[in-house]
Amino acid sequence: MRRGILVLNLVLSALAAVAFGGAVDGAVPVVRRPDEAARLAAPPAADEAVFLSDLMKAEKGVLFEGASAEPLPPGRYRLHAPLALAPLGDLAVSGIAVRVTVAESGRDFNCLHFVEADRFTDAVVDFAVARADTVPVRIEWSFQDPKSRQARLKAIRPPDAPPEVGDDLLAEASADLELEADEGKTTLAAARLRPVRLVGRLPWVEPLPPVEVVAVSTDRIVYRPGQAGAATATVRNAGAEPARVTLRFELAFGLEPAVPLATTTVELAAGARHTWEAGFTTDGRYWGAEARAVAETADGTDSATAVFAVAANPWEVAAIAAQAPDLGLGYKDAAVAARRVAEWREQGFTSFECFFWAPCDFGDFTPDTEDFFSGQTQYSHSVSGTRNLVAAAHAHGMAATFYSNLWGTDGAAGFELMRRHPEWIASAWFNTEILDLWPAMTAGNIPAPHQWYSTVLVNDEVHSMAAIRHHAAEIVASQRSFGWDAIRYDSYNSSEWTRRATERTRELVGRELPAFQFGYNTFPKGDANLDALGVMLGGGGMAMVEYIRMESFPILANYARELSECRDLAWAHGGHLGPLYHPPAIPDTPATTATALDAVYASSIILAAGGHPYYSPLESAIGRHPLHALRYSEFFWNNRMRPLADPAAVVQFADPLGERLLRWPMLARKAHLGGDRRRLILHLINLAPDYAFFRNQACLTPPVIRELPVTLALPPDAKVTAAWTLCPIPEPHHLPLEARAADGRIGLTIRDLRFWQTVVVDYTSKDDLR
Repeated sequence: MRRGILVLNLVLSALAAVAFGGAVDGAVPVVRRPDEAARLAAPPAADEAVFLSDLMKAEKGVLFEGASAEPLPPGRYRLHAPLALAPLGDLAVSGIAVRVTVAESGRDFNCLHFVEADRFTDAVVDFAVARADTVPVRIEWSFQDPKSRQARLKAIRPPDAPPEVGDDLLAEASADLELEADEGKTTLAAARLRPVRLVGRLPWVEPLPPVEVVAVSTDRIVYRPGQAGAATATVRNAGAEPARVTLRFELAFGLEPAVPLATTTVELAAGARHTWEAGFTTDGRYWGAEARAVAETADGTDSATAVFAVAANPWEVAAIAAQAPDLGLGYKDAAVAARRVAEWREQGFTSFECFFWAPCDFGDFTPDTEDFFSGQTQYSHSVSGTRNLVAAAHAHGMAATFYSNLWGTDGAAGFELMRRHPEWIASAWFNTEILDLWPAMTAGNIPAPHQWYSTVLVNDEVHSMAAIRHHAAEIVASQRSFGWDAIRYDSYNSSEWTRRATERTRELVGRELPAFQFGYNTFPKGDANLDALGVMLGGGGMAMVEYIRMESFPILANYARELSECRDLAWAHGGHLGPLYHPPAIPDTPATTATALDAVYASSIILAAGGHPYYSPLESAIGRHPLHALRYSEFFWNNRMRPLADPAAVVQFADPLGERLLRWPMLARKAHLGGDRRRLILHLINLAPDYAFFRNQACLTPPVIRELPVTLALPPDAKVTAAWTLCPIPEPHHLPLEARAADGRIGLTIRDLRFWQTVVVDYTSKDDLR
């Protein structure tokens, strides 16, 4: 053992004894001519001077540190920092975090921002200067996450390390080792001789028009059809001179061209801000949209957008957050509730679920004291806090849903219901001590235990339907007290009694609250076999599928198939699909930790399969999947879309490229838009069929598919009216796609398919697709 320790120390000493060049200082040029900018963006020569960080030599370092070559007058600017990383898809670099900072602005980049090894990526950071001065520029990198550090140390294990020095021991002993980076200025050719490297070309600054749209928002994230809305934008003149600014609001719905909303002209003093608002209507509109604010001056144009949607049913555009347990008391302060909801909206959520909250998840949704414990788990809550949270959500157009069970009661309130109506209860499991402890818990003399105390209803029509009437009355009373928009049942198992109880509950509640919605934690395939999906999901209900998790279906082909099959069942019955999404997966161990790449693929597949994510926001590090989902919701969540009967007869790809598109036949859908207007939607996911979550810690990505030819066999009388591609990276956007007619077929070409693109083809035809 002593020899092993000695050898380990020698190995670590060898790792630490490296040359240190230090961060490179440099003058960052300011480029004002387009031809000079084009020269800097052109591919570099082998003998070009670059900045190098040898990533084998340290856990963190500074690639470049300098300042602008001249003082910058007040205004807006863009820093361009061309960076290249190599190798990609390697444990030695997959955990890297690169931070580019200029003035007081900064931006983070991970390994997925680099498309190809040694190909320069333009790391862009916009910033403003308030007074004339030079601005500092810094490019630094690190391997801060413990798991990425451990993986990297294993990847760079010295080849002569003896067997007794295992990877785990090496990583543990090296955890706090401060290694000095081999950094400095060299040529591009010399830099590429280093096996693991981060390379930077000289950063440069580009002046931008001084007037900027610094913020744009709508008063709601979801509107009801016909509801009036308001868009607000703030512009700033960051320049040193007054500016005459033409301000314009535009609205864009779906894939239609933007239409003007309002225009005004203002004189904006140097350093001044101006905020303006324009009202709009949602009459005749549905699904995702954006409000765009545009500021035009003699120096140029700037714009920004806010995404929103129009929907009658909250499930139609649902991305569902979860209220964390024991926060009900904290929301007694309305400002705290408002901040929490604003955070949810910023993350892309359109609704939230308050789970484990009620005094009894079956029979008491109307607490009679300000402070109370939830029956199922004894979490602490308050009436005013819950109302504040619901009111804050509604102020943003977000829906508020709550949690329930149909099979029985729980907690002290449930036991009291059992005492008053023993004929409703078939069995129970609990420790009677909890009834003695409840008063002391309520008085705050002892902490609440986290335990499960439940009763089970009898399953006969005479007695249980009386309990269901009580249950439905509590739902109505709670909605009127708190303002809930929907209820979601957990631990829901279909049976003939459950089907009748569900039907009766929805009937009774619907009489009083016609717009109120229902959701169920369901296994759609089993529930379909029991003929239960119609009563559960009819009218737009939610099939929350908690069992479809990343860890339960680690092979992505299986994950996509399960989601697609459940979606088809839910949509066929008029409902929606809500898979649980929670990366990193639980338990959070090295073998089951989702990577940034896993998050991209999971988010893409959930949306491509028509799923509404429950509890965690979709990926937003290299793409903006939450905003993409809402902006283009019609093409992901419209449950009137239907699968193709024979996808291969309608869509053909050039072999073997089609084999690289994950489950595309199951994801393909069609829609009838009324009259002879029709639509075809394809979801193209570039992924091998055997790819698995948690098993690609190196973030190895498939090669980009370039110039992918697609041939469509539409009905003989079909005429394509428009075609587009949709993509969430780097921002939600859609681009027109040329549709070429030849030999009775339609030809499309997808230019660059890295992860996921959606293809939308609108056409007219009297006949439907096969």
